[in-house]
Amino acid sequence: MTGVNGYQISEERHRWISGFREKHGAENCSRIAGATITYPLLLDEIAVLPFTAQKRLVVVEGVPAFEKEEMERLPKDIHPDVLLLFIDGSPDRRRSGIKALLTLAEVRDCPELLGSALEAWIRDMFAKEGTSILPQALRALLGTAGNEQIILIQEIYKLALHSMGKPVTEADVEMLVLPAGERNIWQLMDLLAEGDPGPRRGKEATGSTGHAVGVPRRKFVGNDVPARRQGPRAARHPSWHRRVHGFRATLRRQRLVRESDASIDRAVGT
Repeated sequence: MTGVNGYQISEERHRWISGFREKHGAENCSRIAGATITYPLLLDEIAVLPFTAQKRLVVVEGVPAFEKEEMERLPKDIHPDVLLLFIDGSPDRRRSGIKALLTLAEVRDCPELLGSALEAWIRDMFAKEGTSILPQALRALLGTAGNEQIILIQEIYKLALHSMGKPVTEADVEMLVLPAGERNIWQLMDLLAEGDPGPRRGKEATGSTGHAVGVPRRKFVGNDVPARRQGPRAARHPSWHRRVHGFRATLRRQRLVRESDASIDRAVGT
């Protein structure tokens, strides 16, 4: 299983493992790390018959760096009742071993979902959560969070929970969805710019050396900022500054969640 769609790969991995364990038992399902496995160790996993079941599943996370000859031996060495599943989103197709495996194996490609297919998937996911999303909100969601399903699914859960059964609106997306990737810095700059009280004149616009400075002398905190000096967004949301300061904390939490998930996957794989 390969491809750039990390969400689809994750879903397929879960479907394979959970379905197999339910039918044949957890003792007949193994997950191993391809980066550290050698051919003799892999042979210990795939050459044995299932334990009190009809089938056995061996999941290899990442294609091992086997030579072409070793890959070509796999069909002969594997037990007839053992299923061997390699999962690698971007294998090095220049290697002779990878080329041999792609020739021998049944390859499942997981491409990126785009356009109308992605929009249909988003609507289906909202329907599964017991709600819907308005067309303009759907466009805003894609424009803010991007096209990666693994990010979109988290935003869908968040929006569905917030809507409490009502259709998700563009205002909901603007309030709850965190911009993905490079969009983070641009929205942060927009917030800072909209809260800028504007250029100063005379002595207020210069420092002690007479050069223009971009920071006003007087600092306002919280709701003490005069409404006439706030930007359009600040006029609508007096607590706009809290959103600015919350960006870094939110990004840090999301990074910790991703790192935690990766650590769990590595622990399970070993």
